[in-house]
Amino acid sequence: MGLPLQHARPPAKRGVFFDFDSTMTTPIKIPRFHRHAVADTPEIFGAMTPQEILANFGGRQRLQRMGEVLKALADAGCELFIVSIGFRDSCILPHLNAVGLSRHFPAENVFGQDSRALQDRGFSKGRRRHHGRSQAAVVRSRRALH
Repeated sequence: MGLPLQHARPPAKRGVFFDFDSTMTTPIKIPRFHRHAVADTPEIFGAMTPQEILANFGGRQRLQRMGEVLKALADAGCELFIVSIGFRDSCILPHLNAVGLSRHFPAENVFGQDSRALQDRGFSKGRRRHHGRSQAAVVRSRRALH
C-alpha cells in the first residue's frame, strides 16, 4: 500500500545534462576553414550551410534517433539541459533551431560560455569545475536563485 496522502512525497525532479560538441553533434571538418565545426567558433558556425549543419549533427538518421531519445526522456518527466563551453547565443541555439531540436531544450536550459549564469559563477572555457563544483551544480545553484 502507498503512503497516506499527508505523507506522500512530491515526485523527484529529474534532469539530464548534455554537452554540445561531440555529444549533441559529431563535429565535421569544414574544408574552407580547415577546422572542425565546434560551438566555440562563431565565425564557422555562422557561415555553415544547412547541409553542413545537418552533417555536423551526424545526418538525418542520427538526428531522428536523437529526437526520439530526447522525446522519450521528456515524456518520462526529465528536464533537459545543455551545458557547454561553446557559445550559446551565436552557435548552439541557432543550430538547435536549424535542425528542430530546440523544442526539447527551452532556451533557459541551454548554457554556454557566454551565459551570464555561468560567468557569474566563474565558469570559463578550459575549467569544467569551479571550486570543486561540477557543471550540473553550477546550473542547480543558478536555478535556486529564481
